[in-house]
Amino acid sequence: SVSQFSELARLSSNLNQITHHLNKHNMSEYLNCDINELRETLNKIRSTLININTNKGDKDESES
Repeated sequence: SVSQFSELARLSSNLNQITHHLNKHNMSEYLNCDINELRETLNKIRSTLININTNKGDKDESES
């Protein structure tokens, strides 16, 4: 759904900004989890977003 896609996109963007900021300033010691865990989370969110977008495209084509 559009709201699910929007929420995941916003979350992914926020996590990406946090990761970038922490990497830029070498502040990973302030995280409860390490940077690799954040990257894994981002990759899962991206995969979900791609799947949602791909499935939406498939539905749009079948309705034509």
